[in-house]
Amino acid sequence: MAKDDDFPCLGCGKPVKKSGYSIACTICGLWCHKECTGLTDEVFKFIQAQFKANGVTYWGCRACTSFAKQFHSKLGEMNKRMNEIDSRTTKNTEEIQANKDEVKKVQEEIRELREERDGAAERSEEDTWEEMRDRESRRRNLVIHRVKEPVSNNYKEAQLEDRESCGAIFPAIGLKYKPEEIIIHNRRVGEKGANPRPIVVTIATEEERRKILNKAKLLADTELSEVGIVPDLTWKQRQAEENLWKVAEEKNKNLSEDDRSKNLRWTVAGPRGEKRLTKGLNKDHPATRGLRGRGGRARGRPLQKRGTRRDTVVSGANALPLTNNPARGSRPFRRGRKAAAETEPETEEVTEETAAETETAEMETGSEDEYTEAMEEEVVVRKRTLVKRVREAGDSGEDLAPPEKR
Repeated sequence: MAKDDDFPCLGCGKPVKKSGYSIACTICGLWCHKECTGLTDEVFKFIQAQFKANGVTYWGCRACTSFAKQFHSKLGEMNKRMNEIDSRTTKNTEEIQANKDEVKKVQEEIRELREERDGAAERSEEDTWEEMRDRESRRRNLVIHRVKEPVSNNYKEAQLEDRESCGAIFPAIGLKYKPEEIIIHNRRVGEKGANPRPIVVTIATEEERRKILNKAKLLADTELSEVGIVPDLTWKQRQAEENLWKVAEEKNKNLSEDDRSKNLRWTVAGPRGEKRLTKGLNKDHPATRGLRGRGGRARGRPLQKRGTRRDTVVSGANALPLTNNPARGSRPFRRGRKAAAETEPETEEVTEETAAETETAEMETGSEDEYTEAMEEEVVVRKRTLVKRVREAGDSGEDLAPPEKR
């Protein structure tokens, strides 16, 4: 098996002779003595027989066998990693394709949203112009409610009847308008039913329309008290006013402690078509119910102080003296306790009424005067003295009226 040329043995390093038993490594091609290979005679003969039969055989030296083993292990790891990479690549490819599809879908949605936005902007602009045109067409209109339906079924005749009915309203509120001059057009709206349909009336000028609206509240004191006159509002205007009440209700739920302590609340104020949110005094609150004056808060002192007699009255600074009571005049008091007893109820009633009137007048003008304890005691003492003098005068018959009234 050895060639003619000598080769060093891989095991001992000595030359391998042609006549000696030797074998070449299939991987590196270097030769090695049979004894140095550690092969048994049976194995060596088997390899020789295989070479003679097939012309090829396999044997590897220790170095090549060790390398082949490591190489095979590394090759297996590489194959495994390659398979993982292929799997990841396939998965990434699928995800990339899915992302591409999602991107296309998002792009399509964006395109649709843009078209919808552009369409909404156009519709919004058209709606805005339509609303402006609608408001402009209604700016001289009035809506009159609860006016009796016309008798005639003919449209023209019924329209004339309604015009005359509307014209009869103007004198009731102090306006000398002729219906044929002030009313440009009138028509009933809605379907006939148990109740009269509203009448939409177009007035000649906006100024005259404003005057009618301002005086419409005077109908409450006439035989036409059931008739109502309101401005002609668009659907959006009516909806906006309804939403104001909802906003006010929501704000009242979230009032601050400071506002609650002051009995403040949100409400909707202003005429129809011009309503707005405003914050004011809660008139339904027990602390402010029935009170008058600036801001609804009672100022000054109460009409009667606790612990005082029923016939003593704590009045304001502008209260009239007992002797100047206009209801009693300058008539002198009659003698005797009976006369005094007869005059005492009158004194109490008239004095309370006078004090109440003066106190109310003081509250309505928004007076900021606050009474100190010293002034209060002085007024109480003065009133008790006056009441005492009245009683004594009733017993003695003394005339307490001013000299010029005697």
